[in-house]
Formats: sequence, C-alpha cells, structure tokens
Amino acid sequence: TEYLVDLIKAKRRSFDVALDVGTGSGVIILSLLNLGIIKRGVAADLSSKALAVAQANAWRLRLETKVDFKLSDRLSS
Repeated sequence: TEYLVDLIKAKRRSFDVALDVGTGSGVIILSLLNLGIIKRGVAADLSSKALAVAQANAWRLRLETKVDFKLSDRLSS
C-alpha cells in the first residue's frame, strides 16, 4: 500500500477524483486525499464492515466530506 501511494505521489500530479475499489480500511484513498493528490474520492467495498472502518478512519482524519462510501460489488460477474 505504501509503495502504491509513493508511486502515485512521485508522479507529482493531482487528480480531481479517484475510485478505490475494494477499499477495505480506506488507507489508499484516504492517504491520497490527505496528501492532496486527489480532491475527492469514492471508496467502494462489498463489505459493510470494511466500509464502516473506512468511514471511521475518514472521520478521524477529518476527510469525511471529501470521500463518498459505496456498498457495491459492481465488479462481480
């Protein structure tokens, strides 16, 4: 996870929005938001428990207004 965030950070670009599929605890999307690499995020997971953890983490980081949480398994066939 840290390596992925570091790779994106090294590109020295910013993005308006990003989608994190299978967000789990939200560490990737919340890190990108916290670093200012993205302005808004969408965090999707098929687990309501995982989304609850991600939402709690967003709240602790004061990023809850910058990310939308979606309960979704839209990538399943």
